[in-house]
Amino acid sequence: MYDSREAHNLQLLSTLAFLLLVQFYVAGSTAPGLLGKLASCTVENEVIQIPILAGNPCYVCRCKNKSVECSQACPRINGCKGIVKKEKGECCPACQETQESTSCTHEGRTHKNNESWFERDCQICFCINGSVSCEHQRCSSPASLKCPDGKKKGQVPGACCPQCIEETGVCTSYGDPHYQTFDGQMFNFHGTCRYQLTSDCVGDTFTIRMRNERRYSNVYAWSKALTIHLGDSTIVLHKDLQVKVNRSDVDLPYYHLPHFQITKGSFTITLVSKIGVQVQWDGSGFIEIQVPKSFMGKVCGLCGNFNGNTKDEFALKNGRLASSAREFGEGWSLGRSRNNGCEKAPSPPVDSTVTKCISRLRVYWRAQKRCWPIKKQFENCHKKVNPKAFFWSCIADVCQCSGRRCECEAVMAYARACRREGVAVTWGRKNTCVSCKGGAIFDDCVPACQRTCDNKDGVSVPCPTRSCVPGCRCPAGTVWNSQRTKCIQMWKCPPQLASIQGKLRIAAVSSKRSHKWIWQLNSDTGR
Repeated sequence: MYDSREAHNLQLLSTLAFLLLVQFYVAGSTAPGLLGKLASCTVENEVIQIPILAGNPCYVCRCKNKSVECSQACPRINGCKGIVKKEKGECCPACQETQESTSCTHEGRTHKNNESWFERDCQICFCINGSVSCEHQRCSSPASLKCPDGKKKGQVPGACCPQCIEETGVCTSYGDPHYQTFDGQMFNFHGTCRYQLTSDCVGDTFTIRMRNERRYSNVYAWSKALTIHLGDSTIVLHKDLQVKVNRSDVDLPYYHLPHFQITKGSFTITLVSKIGVQVQWDGSGFIEIQVPKSFMGKVCGLCGNFNGNTKDEFALKNGRLASSAREFGEGWSLGRSRNNGCEKAPSPPVDSTVTKCISRLRVYWRAQKRCWPIKKQFENCHKKVNPKAFFWSCIADVCQCSGRRCECEAVMAYARACRREGVAVTWGRKNTCVSCKGGAIFDDCVPACQRTCDNKDGVSVPCPTRSCVPGCRCPAGTVWNSQRTKCIQMWKCPPQLASIQGKLRIAAVSSKRSHKWIWQLNSDTGR
């Protein structure tokens, strides 16, 4: 088939060849510099205007080594994120960018244009026109964050500043162990096996299981480990705050962003996930699970079905209601076998244990003394949270656990329940569960990143975990010293280097201005 463009190019090349071989000189021509029998020139790299190419934007002629060379004048295309394509009727190919072409790839993940995301070490990154830029997260005042109905202040993986997250339900397991479901039902169950605490029984997005063992007595059980399945990841929280992810030991903090992060406080491990599920574990027996309210009626296990109704809390796997806490607990056991360390829960309930304990006056008196904070010290919370079940659970734990501080988990569970109702309890300086040094006091809810002399002037401290965790904190009006060994009043903090440098710069500028003013004064006087 005849191609008119090929014929035009052939004709053009023939004409150029003719120009180079035949004398071309016209007096007063608009193409100065053309001399001799061959098209030649004198000014290196000068653009030569050849009449026959006038009006053709596809070619440009320049002076190269005293000869005229003509070539296509297409610009070089660098860093094209789209497709390099030559359109019909155009001389040169061009970069055609699409919405997909402006996306960014960062550490193996693809992000859309104008998307932002969190990275470890309190970084926030942005994808802008195919380029990634990251900067340190800057927190505004916590009071400035207003969350709409159904939301509360909380944390998402990677965020070091408070975010608005979905309101949650809370399930707690503590002590030997005692349980409080998402809907508030309390019961006791002492079997040793693997049990399903809670799981997304509709979408299968997460599962949390616990393993119990006999400890301190041959009757009661305590939590040994937690196994959490999140997507393709399996996280195991062991005793002594050791953590495995997909069967490998990991150091904390551990990040698998944006899916989840695991951080370690003074006494607890906290897992925060993208889907809103949060887990807190003290490595001994205290477990707190938070699940967003969007999972209401979709979960199942020892933490209940989270439907707002306590009357159907003991639902088994087949939907039938168990007649007792013992039957309910056994119904959610997994892989029951003596080879797996599984034993059925003893029949006597906690009440009978407490009854036996009362007959041993010395043991009972010790249990009363150790559990007394729930009754007296936390009295300001009694109207919001009934202390009865927590107190007698505490008594049972201490009676079965001589020689150890087994009351702490029950006391902690009650304090955390009060905190969720908006009541802050006072632990006091002489708290027997945890000993804090340097003038600090223990609290069930302290920021993971606390004020020190180094950050005391910041509006809000960026922190890898915004979760409220048990730990030692400085009393009001004081902060940790730079070494975090003792609490001191803020005015006793040594001045920071940056502040000193800033003051020196101001003094230097002021001194320079003063010298200039004196010089001008002397000059005026000399006149």
